[in-house]
Amino acid sequence: MKSLQRLLITAFLAIAIAPLCAFSQDAAPAVEEPSDFPGDIQLLLPKKIHAVPGVVTNIYFDNTVLVINPANYAFDIICRRGIQLSERWTFNPKPEDVGIHPLVLEVRDQQNALIARAS
Repeated sequence: MKSLQRLLITAFLAIAIAPLCAFSQDAAPAVEEPSDFPGDIQLLLPKKIHAVPGVVTNIYFDNTVLVINPANYAFDIICRRGIQLSERWTFNPKPEDVGIHPLVLEVRDQQNALIARAS
């Protein structure tokens, strides 16, 4: 009886967890860039961002930095999935997007100098 319960729990977890997409620094980088650095501003980006097929995932740039005026900075997401808009990065994953995908956030100042990076 316990082995049947264990088998059912394992099968349920495999089905429940399989459709998740994760954007993580554990995956190979999308581009060969220097590693993360905090720069002059503090970035707030979690180590993993989970996405589920059929549910839109967004990263709003003004929520990723601790600055007085985020409009003074340019934000760039480097990722092979999703699209970047002026105020956010958005991704609506499909079942074929399941897996781990690297994501890098870069912040530039008004002179276009890279001032911070996080993955």
